[in-house]
Amino acid sequence: MSMLGMLIATLLVAGVVRTDDARNADVSKKFIGTWQLTRGVVGGNALPEEVVKNIRLELTDGKYMLTGAESPDEGTWTLHLDKKPLGMDVTGTDGPNNGKTFLAIVELGGDRMKICYDLSGQTRPTTFESKEKTLLFLAEYTRVKQ
Repeated sequence: MSMLGMLIATLLVAGVVRTDDARNADVSKKFIGTWQLTRGVVGGNALPEEVVKNIRLELTDGKYMLTGAESPDEGTWTLHLDKKPLGMDVTGTDGPNNGKTFLAIVELGGDRMKICYDLSGQTRPTTFESKEKTLLFLAEYTRVKQ
């Protein structure tokens, strides 16, 4: 391949990367906000209503903060647009999940969001359900109006 051909190929690849990054940023913006947990299921068992009503998730540009649980939890989140359903990686940086990465799937529909996490950190869930004898956490949220 000629030098000109390699240069053109490099520029095309760089353009695709920039386009993917821009698309990821555009999609990520839709998730930014404060979310109230409305339902939580771990290993097939629903979380008690007293617990659910206290938990809020705040998503900012690549960072999250979970409050209302036993201990506040903070970290980072990234989307994977190439996954179906949409993939999400959540990594704790402060709190009980410090240093842990959870693979998840996420679905956004208006002011409602569903996330299914694999609490073992081993595999990304493929469906939005938490069956008995699994380490899957299904969380359903409603956006808090500011």
